[in-house]
Amino acid sequence: MKLKLWDDPLTQMRLSAAIRHLDQSISDGQIRVLFMCLKESNGLVSVPVLIQNLTGKPFETVDFRNQIYKQLYADIYPNKERQVLQLLQEYDKENNGIIKKRDLLQVLQKTV
Repeated sequence: MKLKLWDDPLTQMRLSAAIRHLDQSISDGQIRVLFMCLKESNGLVSVPVLIQNLTGKPFETVDFRNQIYKQLYADIYPNKERQVLQLLQEYDKENNGIIKKRDLLQVLQKTV
C-alpha cells in the first residue's frame, strides 16, 4: 500500500470545482484571483496551502484528517483513545489499516 502524503495539487479548474462545493455564490473572477494568489511556481495550488488559507491553520492534509479523527475519538470515547487504537491494531491482522465490519463492531462494543 502506497502512503500518500499529499493530495494532488489543484489546477484552476479543480480549484474552481472545490470552491464551488463550498460556496456557489463565488464568481469566476473571484476564483481566478484566488488561484493567482495561491498558485505556486509550478502553476498549481497545493491542497495544504488552500486549507491553510481557508482555516487559518498550517495543517498538512494528512495532519488535517488526523486532527478530525482525533476530535471524533475524543467526542465519542472521551479518555479512551489509547484503548480504541490498541483494539483496532489487534483486529488489523494484516497490519494494513483495514479491519472487517464485524471486527469494527467488536471494537466499538468493547469500548462502550
